[in-house]
Amino acid sequence: MNLPTVQAPIHKRPLLLYLATNSYAIGGLIAQEDGGGVEQPIYYISHALKDAETRYLRAERAYLTIVYASQRLCHYFLAYEVWLLTKSHAIKALLQQPILSGEEEFSLDDEVPGEVAMAEEVREQWVMKFDWSSTIHSGGV
Repeated sequence: MNLPTVQAPIHKRPLLLYLATNSYAIGGLIAQEDGGGVEQPIYYISHALKDAETRYLRAERAYLTIVYASQRLCHYFLAYEVWLLTKSHAIKALLQQPILSGEEEFSLDDEVPGEVAMAEEVREQWVMKFDWSSTIHSGGV
């Protein structure tokens, strides 16, 4: 069996962020298309859900996955355009909220004046843009 080996990312090419969750774990994969159009893995993350986290609703687990990925992969998010790919309806609904859809721009939190997060749908793929600020109540998303 020939398993894929993680590769170094190619500068100025977008990264693909795949997110997944189930009742016991959350995870993600950063991938990137190589010169031949084949997706190559760049980095994997996973987290076994702890006691209270196992009781989260499906939507809450989806949101936890975004927060966890943004904390663990912030260096990729800052250096590359990242396309979010997920089958989660909860994440799609979250990204369609006015604060993230680009319909309105206003502070995410009073602690960080002028903080703006944007998301746009690009050919069935979501592109998240943010500047990795964090507050007492959140970790940059």
